[in-house]
Amino acid sequence: MTPFETAIMKIGERVSIFFLFLCFMLIVFVSPALSTTIIAIRTSNEIILAADSLGKWVETGQNSSVCKITQIENIFITFAGRISAEGINMTDIARDAFSGPGTIDDKIVRFNAKTMNNLGLIVNEDRKNKNLFNKLYNTKDRVIVTVLIAVVNDSYPTYFALCYILASSIDQPVLIKVMDLKSISPLKQGYYESLVAGGDSFIKDLPDYNKPLPKSFNIIENVQGWITKEARFAPDKVALPVDILRLSPRHAEWVQHKKECQEINETELLHSIK
Repeated sequence: MTPFETAIMKIGERVSIFFLFLCFMLIVFVSPALSTTIIAIRTSNEIILAADSLGKWVETGQNSSVCKITQIENIFITFAGRISAEGINMTDIARDAFSGPGTIDDKIVRFNAKTMNNLGLIVNEDRKNKNLFNKLYNTKDRVIVTVLIAVVNDSYPTYFALCYILASSIDQPVLIKVMDLKSISPLKQGYYESLVAGGDSFIKDLPDYNKPLPKSFNIIENVQGWITKEARFAPDKVALPVDILRLSPRHAEWVQHKKECQEINETELLHSIK
């Protein structure tokens, strides 16, 4: 178990993702070039994965509408942060690492190695422009990128999370640290876990971790409402529409998505389930 996982507080039958939750909240304080909002909510039988649509080129500040949730076989991945630079794209890295044979743990090891190397290249390039470097990394948390990885299995879906942090100054050799977590144990009926990257205005609206979800609680409506609230609160960081994906045993479906999102490849998904 990593020190990061050790720091997680266990409450009853359920894991409270408090420490990781704080790590993901830090994204709020990263510059607008790195901002976004992604959410994963896991219950006893499904995962709801959601993301806003704002894409922004770091160099130009130009905005675009992008789909931040990508299918790779039976894996669905979404990013928040510094995910691309000239010749480097985190989605391409993920496709290379998560495609083909191997356990999910093996694939995450491959992904982590490739990501650490490429983030090092990105940060080295950013260091050549002091103003850009300070804009991107001169923050208390210095989160470079966070990653949510949801996996569809025969039974309940599972998820993994990675948070990459720059641990060196502009004048020092690049040092990147990663904090990781995996949630693979079944949850007690009625309880939930959540991971949030970028949410600030709606954090107080999240249900109490110490209690089961109220029977009247609608996850889809609340996720939609939370990201919509964040888009109104920080329009330079978050944009509508919201893409929402539902993952359940041996199945994945879009609850809602824009045209930029790829349709679910059920054949590839089922073929990849081990």
